[in-house]
Amino acid sequence: MRHQYHLESIILIDKYLRVLVEIRNSEIFLPKMFVSSPTAISLPINNYYYIKTIDFKNYGKFINVLPINVALESLSFERDRKALSYVIDFIELYEDDVEVINSIKFVKALQSHNVDLLAQIPKSDLHNHTTLGGSRKIIKELSGKTIPPLSKRFNSIPEMNKWCDENVKQPNDYKTRVRASFLQAKRDGIKVFAPNIATCAKKNFQNVNDFIEYIRCLIAEFSEDMKIYPELAVDRNKYSDDLKDLVKKLLDTGLFYSIDLTGDENLGVNNFREIYSMAKSYRIICKAHVGEFVDAKHIIEAIQTLNLDCVQHGISAISDNHVMEYLLRNNIPLTICPSSNYYLSRVSSIAKHPIRELYRFGINVSICSDDIVIFDSSISEEYLKLFSNKVLNEYELNKIRIYGLNFYNN
Repeated sequence: MRHQYHLESIILIDKYLRVLVEIRNSEIFLPKMFVSSPTAISLPINNYYYIKTIDFKNYGKFINVLPINVALESLSFERDRKALSYVIDFIELYEDDVEVINSIKFVKALQSHNVDLLAQIPKSDLHNHTTLGGSRKIIKELSGKTIPPLSKRFNSIPEMNKWCDENVKQPNDYKTRVRASFLQAKRDGIKVFAPNIATCAKKNFQNVNDFIEYIRCLIAEFSEDMKIYPELAVDRNKYSDDLKDLVKKLLDTGLFYSIDLTGDENLGVNNFREIYSMAKSYRIICKAHVGEFVDAKHIIEAIQTLNLDCVQHGISAISDNHVMEYLLRNNIPLTICPSSNYYLSRVSSIAKHPIRELYRFGINVSICSDDIVIFDSSISEEYLKLFSNKVLNEYELNKIRIYGLNFYNN
């Protein structure tokens, strides 16, 4: 059967290149395209993963080819991608799949170091503390307050909190700062947003019902711009005997898709066994902050004690191959916040961030913001920092972007 496919239909998506190829004598050939393009390359057929064939529109009469998905890791970046680069440059002329076009634009935006273009491309933020999740620019727009840039890195969370009390927080500004985080997400192209809302925030309202109604209204206001998956946060530092009743009342609303444990990691997780057991009965995602300030062994302990589905940070796993294997084997993803890790002195530089080794080990990761108003780095800027510092390449970062967008569908 002859197919009339145009050879420019080569598509970069996820970690695969969807390519139109010829198969001759058990070999895959990347066909010649035009005189100005590189010579076709013959590669052994067993270097490729056959994922599925793709239905293409008939873009024009050319030659008999087969569409397949090609695993990027089996390509030689020095040789094979050179042969593909020509059609990648012109794919937008021939492809009308929005997700595919977004992948191409994302890669090009990274390659051109264009943060404004990156902000236009759908991304996720699965780890955002809403009271600190807006940019300094938006905070100034909403309140008139100018927040100074950081002059040094912090050595601890208490040190960061002290800076925040002195430079960010104002009396009765809870709603302003939370609103800023939603506006920030909207402007940065965040389409899957997990705003972290702490139980202690109820102190800003006359009663719990007013708190719940505020959350409902906020979701309604921004739901046209993004998919919102509120996350209920409980603080290790603020454990009390009546916390379970408050958590139950909040979870009964059906507003929350996940629960998170924040605060001093050295306090452990044992106090929260019962709360997390209850949370599981609501079929929500169980997360916890662990492995940013404590060593790797505490990651497995927290996962097993609280039956976690996801770890917030978890970067200390890099020091223990057994822990990395455990995360991989049990499909436990990490929400990683590079600038936060740097400014909290958990990594020596962005260039040496362990997300490279964690990702290439096979662990699912997403790139998140944590506290934008403090660390002054949007999700788009986080991606660009990792690319510019050669931590991960543009194709790997695109796969991470897509993973985050599909986090709640996995």
